[in-house]
Amino acid sequence: MQFITFKEHNNKENEEFVFFLQYTGNEKSIEKLAYYVKNANNDDLTGDFSIFDIDIECKLTKGAVEQIERVNIGNFGPLFTVCKGSFTFDHSVFENINPDDWALKLDELYYACRIPNHFKE
Repeated sequence: MQFITFKEHNNKENEEFVFFLQYTGNEKSIEKLAYYVKNANNDDLTGDFSIFDIDIECKLTKGAVEQIERVNIGNFGPLFTVCKGSFTFDHSVFENINPDDWALKLDELYYACRIPNHFKE
């Protein structure tokens, strides 16, 4: 099983969170998500929002993810979260909005560590 990394930079809390998303079995959905993350314009966002990054090029094994997950560097909460199961991504919500608003839609969907809510084991 392979995983990819998804990062949230939460501007309100000034914290970063790293998620390991199960790539195996979710390839098409994650690649669609990556398209919107990489093409979102974050330049005009102000206030309490998050900016997201995704790396679908570097695949991590289950063993590597388990090792990294054990790292404790003294954060308030978990720095790393593993998301397993089937990933639901409704790309149609992006098709009917202006591309300049994609960053806001990503924030609405995933702000405050909500990406795990889109995985079902």
